[in-house]
Amino acid sequence: MTIEERFWSKVEKTDGCWIWIAGIRTDGYGEFHPIRTKTVMAHRFSYELIKGNIPAGLTLDHLCRNRPCVNPDHLEPVTLTENVLRGAGIPANYARSTHCSKGHERVRGADGYRTCRECLNAWKREYYIKNKGHILKEQTRRYREKGKR
Repeated sequence: MTIEERFWSKVEKTDGCWIWIAGIRTDGYGEFHPIRTKTVMAHRFSYELIKGNIPAGLTLDHLCRNRPCVNPDHLEPVTLTENVLRGAGIPANYARSTHCSKGHERVRGADGYRTCRECLNAWKREYYIKNKGHILKEQTRRYREKGKR
């Protein structure tokens, strides 16, 4: 049996996704051993068999969002950044959000990051009072003592 025949014997083809039914990694992607000492991701192997090499610097994005799928029509070569931002993880959700958890608008600062100015200013006030509040209390006490003279 050739490597290709072995590979396709582990795929369940449907009208949509082609599901990898052999070894699945803990992150949900299929893995294939074309030779004893080599492990490759099943969707990458499938793409390269049918469509050719994956362009340098690009990674495959599952358009169907089904990690065990090895259908090359469901795979698109994109940059890693694009792949992450298309996903449903924390970085992607943050990049899509326009408001903080309290409903304030995020604004792009001079550093290039989008932050909520209202929450940041509130945090800075709390930090100052917590860490330098004793200085503020001392200044207030001295000011009041001056007024009593």
